[in-house]
Amino acid sequence: SNRSATCQEEVATTSSLFLSVVIGLFSLVIVLGLFGNSLVILVILANRHMRSTTNILITSLAVADLLFITLCVPFTALFYRFTWKFGHFWCVMFQYFTYVPVYASVYTLVLMSFDRYLAVVHPVRSIGWRTKSNTLLTVAVTWLVISASHVPFAMGVGVTTIPMSSTCLCNNSAANCTTISEVGICSYVGFYSDPLAGRFSLIGKIFYAAFNILGYVLPYALIITLYVLLVKRLLYDRSSSRLPQSIEAVKSKRRVTRMVVTVVAIFGTCWLPIHVIFALQSWHGDLEEVWFRYLQVVSQVLAYMNSCMNPIVYAFVSDNFRQAFASFLTGIRLKPKTRDVAAADNGNRRCRPLLEQLHQQREDFGFNLEHQELDHQLQVGSELSNSNKAQADGTAGCATMEMTPLCGAVQLT
Repeated sequence: SNRSATCQEEVATTSSLFLSVVIGLFSLVIVLGLFGNSLVILVILANRHMRSTTNILITSLAVADLLFITLCVPFTALFYRFTWKFGHFWCVMFQYFTYVPVYASVYTLVLMSFDRYLAVVHPVRSIGWRTKSNTLLTVAVTWLVISASHVPFAMGVGVTTIPMSSTCLCNNSAANCTTISEVGICSYVGFYSDPLAGRFSLIGKIFYAAFNILGYVLPYALIITLYVLLVKRLLYDRSSSRLPQSIEAVKSKRRVTRMVVTVVAIFGTCWLPIHVIFALQSWHGDLEEVWFRYLQVVSQVLAYMNSCMNPIVYAFVSDNFRQAFASFLTGIRLKPKTRDVAAADNGNRRCRPLLEQLHQQREDFGFNLEHQELDHQLQVGSELSNSNKAQADGTAGCATMEMTPLCGAVQLT
């Protein structure tokens, strides 16, 4: 019949099988993302010694991923049923918490890249900058700016109801089709010039052009630039170091290099396809070919999978996180293995923040020449501090290391 012929082209993308596959993939993303990111947050909160500047940024990333996974992915999966059925409030929540967590996640990655750049390229000079309070403030400001900038967008979001006369949804075959009388579209009002064809208005084109630039091109360019400078420094240290480097130092640098390649490759791979889709939709509307609908699904799954991969990339490659995960899941108490901090407890407590930061730099970002020299000073200073702790007020350790200013205004160079 004519009805069956009309629906024939839509069978592949509106059948129960297609919807089941989409919802199944998105459900897998939700389960993995909830487990991985929740585990990251819990182990950081449960282990005081893990609350470093780097892990504060990892927590911010995990929170952004959790918001995205819980408030965006489920609605996106259900939205594939072609019409919005959840009302105005959840439409606003869906749109707002689609873009805010994405921007927060992307720029947290930029902050993490900058943190790594400072730790490796300026390990001594950045000691006074890479503090927990400064990191918390930076994260808070980032979230505040992103959240506030999207309030006007949220105020313009709504459900547009479009009367229909011949639209059909097919169930498994072209013979089992249902005609729908209207379609509800959840979006910013005025985004579309032709909602059913997926054609954007000028406002919609500007919005998605800005999203492509500010949400992908700019942060990705910043990340690449920072990591290029970071790798350049690592290679320079290797070629210019006059002292033989230990096997552990070489391994640490290789781990950092692998981390750089992994971070850049996964971020770029996961988010590039969906930004290409946005660009195509902005200027050409939805393509009618079935393959384009499949490409949309694949690009969204890849982008959403990035929220599942982040805990693996930023946490599971770390020995500290692996031990913390095992401790949390098994209930076995985790004992921090921080030699320098233990020395500070026995000797000079005023220098503990400095020692914690140096220990973090050594473990998280690899050894280089400056780190080796600092380690040697810390060991000597700690030993002398222990032997002289009965003298004065316990500040002999810092004085012996010629690091007294480090306990106040940080000046080591």
